[in-house]
Amino acid sequence: MVNLNYRASAGALALLLCTACGGTLKETPPTDDTAALLEAWAGYYAAIADLQDNLLASDSFKIDDAHRAGAIQLMQSIIASNVVGAMGGGDGSYPHIRLLLSPTIKIGVDNPDTLYRAATISNPDGAHAYRVWGQLGTASDFLLEQFYGPDPQGAISTFEDDDLIAGEDGSFEIFLSAERMGENWMELAPTDRLITLIIRDSFTDWATEQPATVEIERIGTDGEMSPPLRERDLIHPIEQATEILERQGRFWPDFSSRLRLVGENNFIDFRATESLGIPTQFFSAGFFSIAQDEALIVTIPDVDAAYCGFQVANFWAASPDWINRQTSLSWCNDGAQAAPMPDGGYQFVVSPRDPGVHNWIDTAGLSQGVLYARIQSPKGEDFSPPEVRSELVKLNALEQKL
Repeated sequence: MVNLNYRASAGALALLLCTACGGTLKETPPTDDTAALLEAWAGYYAAIADLQDNLLASDSFKIDDAHRAGAIQLMQSIIASNVVGAMGGGDGSYPHIRLLLSPTIKIGVDNPDTLYRAATISNPDGAHAYRVWGQLGTASDFLLEQFYGPDPQGAISTFEDDDLIAGEDGSFEIFLSAERMGENWMELAPTDRLITLIIRDSFTDWATEQPATVEIERIGTDGEMSPPLRERDLIHPIEQATEILERQGRFWPDFSSRLRLVGENNFIDFRATESLGIPTQFFSAGFFSIAQDEALIVTIPDVDAAYCGFQVANFWAASPDWINRQTSLSWCNDGAQAAPMPDGGYQFVVSPRDPGVHNWIDTAGLSQGVLYARIQSPKGEDFSPPEVRSELVKLNALEQKL
């Protein structure tokens, strides 16, 4: 047990000693950097207020209690991601690997099957070069992606595990630079922007697959101490964090809301994600509206790909509680989570109540929301995306339809 009286006495003694010594703090006058930093910080707070006004005025906020709570959760997620990443990730001079999304940070149709890690990198005047190294895991799909954070469609390039030359023991290293380096090279064009290097491990089977171990360094800094923090070091990251609030915070709710245009319980055709996410990924999405006594049967033919997933999300493009609820299932690649049909395709049953089938997707209390299907790293140059079919049925008639 902590002795509070002792702690109080120790604090009083330290104050007495300081007073007796006559110690004074040395002050320096504010500089132009001080003014610029405070202006950037004020702009960030203003962007939070603007984002709140935008979300509370949207149609999605009016849907139900879950979406009203989801609006606040989205703001929490973006702010938390900003604090750790855009503002806390540095300027790329001394990068480190951090967690990008998590069960409590949900942005941009976060995938429950994917571990998202990131590092901030930069290449002013083409002077920076990076080495990423580690040990491959056993995830179904592993890739690196360069992404410009403030732009919701900011995907720049990817480096896929199919292209990775690794050692027999699974060790690997990848170089990022303006000029080619090493066997595994990812071009990093000269830019004044701060770039997010996203590391994705996508899992088909949570019980057996393991992520890669990954580290990063800027070449030429080994054993070199980073400079002390100064005001100017925070200005650009805060400005970029503000831009993320202004653009990302509006894009994803608008993107999901536009899915209402396809009509209730319908899907758009699979299409390439391109700059919206992983350039080599295909996605389909639909708008669901399901009553308590109903279920939506979604049928997707099998494909040959590194990873496929199917999940539910709200209109803020955020996943529900996927730790304690079955709100997603992986499919294809022998479907370690979803059970295939006899013909090899997959049927998912989306409903608020457990229908007693293996491929149930729990809407997690959402009366309306969004369904997403992903196909990552499809095999073959002549890949043709499958057609998604859906049918709304009464729960008491479900068995006859399956």
